[in-house]
Amino acid sequence: MTKGREPITRAVEPDRHHATTPVTASAPTGGTWTPDEGEVEQFEREGFIVVRGLLSDEEISRFGKAARQMVEDRRTQTRHLDGWEKVFLQEQAVWRRDVVLRDLSLHAGIGAAAARLVRTPVRLFLDQVICKYPGDLATLPHQDAPFLSYDDRRSVNAWIALSQVTPAHGALSYYRGSHGLGLLREVDLGTEDDDLLADAPQVRDRPIVEVPAQPGDVVFHHCLVVHQAGPNMTGDDRIAFSNQYMPEGARYNGWEHEFLLDLGLALGDALTSPAQFPAPAERPATPL
Repeated sequence: MTKGREPITRAVEPDRHHATTPVTASAPTGGTWTPDEGEVEQFEREGFIVVRGLLSDEEISRFGKAARQMVEDRRTQTRHLDGWEKVFLQEQAVWRRDVVLRDLSLHAGIGAAAARLVRTPVRLFLDQVICKYPGDLATLPHQDAPFLSYDDRRSVNAWIALSQVTPAHGALSYYRGSHGLGLLREVDLGTEDDDLLADAPQVRDRPIVEVPAQPGDVVFHHCLVVHQAGPNMTGDDRIAFSNQYMPEGARYNGWEHEFLLDLGLALGDALTSPAQFPAPAERPATPL
């Protein structure tokens, strides 16, 4: 158990259409999952799908240990408890600097499943360790798409639980089918009152589904689906890993993530370099 700030509850307003049953699949023994046509259609309809037990026990142990070490290393540093750091810790572009976690970033099975769900070859755009420390605030409703450096919406995130994730830890919740509403505005996740639902009330008409998870479970979600998470009201870290996949041939739209600043990208450049944006089958020789 870890100690942090006393939990501060920033409530995410309950929805009158709250639904409790996520759309789930189960990975067979061996830590692989190939979605069949019905599951792909389900993902296209719902905007997300939960795969229970996709990682093997060995992978859960190995990747969990490396992610916890990264979280502990950051715990000893000064956290600026304002902006988004009140909500979660993000360690980005992990595959370039951690030889253990790069195997999760470039996980062939997860990447192949992501490609199958969006029906096109994909490349890794961004990988990150995400931790809600004890007391971290709720994550406001938002889409991923406004934060991406490309405009092609055939993009999927694999959110991989590396610790127990109960509602009290800040489990993810999804507005079922909300990706069908198209692109909404960017949300400032570092504030407490940037209410996307006030500007897009049609989101409230979608059932909201909370997704508790166990280590090794993976939630694949579309870049346009609206999702949120509660505050971490426990004494434990909520640790997850996230792989954001983009379709082959996606082009730079000018949105500057810090990890892109040294790449010299120009507007319209294809994000296809295997050394920077590997496909699941590609294995760059060494981390940068």
